[in-house]
Amino acid sequence: MVRTARDWDWQALREFYEGEYLDRYSLHPEHCDDKFAKLLPVLRRIDPREVRRVGEVGCGTALLLRKVMGFFGAGGIALDLSHRHLREARRENAPSGPGMQFVTADAAALPLPGNSLDVLILADILEHLPDPVGALGEARRVARHVLLFQQVYGPLSQLAWAYLLRRQGLTLFDVNGHLRNYGLRRLARDIRAAGLRVAGLALHDEPTEVCMGGAPPRDHPGKRAARALVAGLDRATARCLPLHARLFHVQASCLLVPR
Repeated sequence: MVRTARDWDWQALREFYEGEYLDRYSLHPEHCDDKFAKLLPVLRRIDPREVRRVGEVGCGTALLLRKVMGFFGAGGIALDLSHRHLREARRENAPSGPGMQFVTADAAALPLPGNSLDVLILADILEHLPDPVGALGEARRVARHVLLFQQVYGPLSQLAWAYLLRRQGLTLFDVNGHLRNYGLRRLARDIRAAGLRVAGLALHDEPTEVCMGGAPPRDHPGKRAARALVAGLDRATARCLPLHARLFHVQASCLLVPR
């Protein structure tokens, strides 16, 4: 029987992620290394002297959180809906000693006071959440800086997914636990709706990578892509995006701050 993910509640989602999702997509250290490397261009835009506490929502084994904590020399809090993920996170991070807390949490209702974190990480979780705007709004409430790592799909990639799923009689959720695949316009819309803005952006693809920073020249496509997302991706600025980013699948590392 094909599941319709939009009808699932949080308890059903927790059971799925504690069971077949964790078994199917066990986290490997090299994946966290890759994400951390791709977050570095936006991490470096934050003054490390202002960072004392870092958190991650949907932390999994919290290996990425540990790397970001080490980068800033800060304490941290690992937040996840899944009890099993948090048990794995405690086991994986036990050798590193104290400094990390582990808390069961709903991304749309974090058990934290306002402005209690300097940095909050959301890495590859928005596509899994029933209320992504609510989760982004909670991130804005509890943190001064939000680090977002997001898979972004262009229209050709979206069409390919739709065709393959229709042929197999499946939903996205059946394949990878996604409730949606994000395009750049939808991502920009949800960021704005949550009261956030993009303060830094890096787009990554294989084999090339484009980013907003000091190195690329003014007319570098990565600069234009960054300006397009920051501007909200209206029709005119969207034409500035690299063809690959507009049509296919890229990864976006974003530094978000309150508007």
